[in-house]
Amino acid sequence: MTSPCIDVGNLLLIDVETDAEDLASSNSERINELTSKNAQLLFNQIWKLPRKIVQDATCSQLPEYTYGLPREKPIPKPKEPTKWEKFARAKGITKKKDRKVWDKTTQEWKPKYGYRRAENQSKEWLIEIPDQKDPYKDYFAEKAEEKREKNNKQELQRLKNISRASNKSKVPTGNRKVFKD
Repeated sequence: MTSPCIDVGNLLLIDVETDAEDLASSNSERINELTSKNAQLLFNQIWKLPRKIVQDATCSQLPEYTYGLPREKPIPKPKEPTKWEKFARAKGITKKKDRKVWDKTTQEWKPKYGYRRAENQSKEWLIEIPDQKDPYKDYFAEKAEEKREKNNKQELQRLKNISRASNKSKVPTGNRKVFKD
């Protein structure tokens, strides 16, 4: 009696001892018995592997596979880049950055900025005070003042940009003849 070939990397067990004709003629109890025995052998090998905990679940770290599974279709050939892709690569044009980021606190994708943005500071209900700082100072008011100053600075920059743009947009009216007397 030989032991079946077990590839834990693919979670694969090949029982070379059983015969297909024998299985076809045998009853379902024999098939269930063989299946449970082989599944138990595979699980015994899995439980021997090193484990780690990921989000309250115990996972085994699978090794590299030893049995190469065949592909149904050949590996696809790389596609010829389009005219735009060639141009973009030559000019160094890249894709826009994604607007969504992973928010660790809520465990979901949220926009980087704007409404319902990730790590929204307005929902910060606790501010830790370092040992050297004044414990009676209102740090929430200080944070609100910083935000107000930042918004005022941004508005001032916006107004400066508008005034600069309006000065540059003055177009000469054309043929103005200046007569000297």
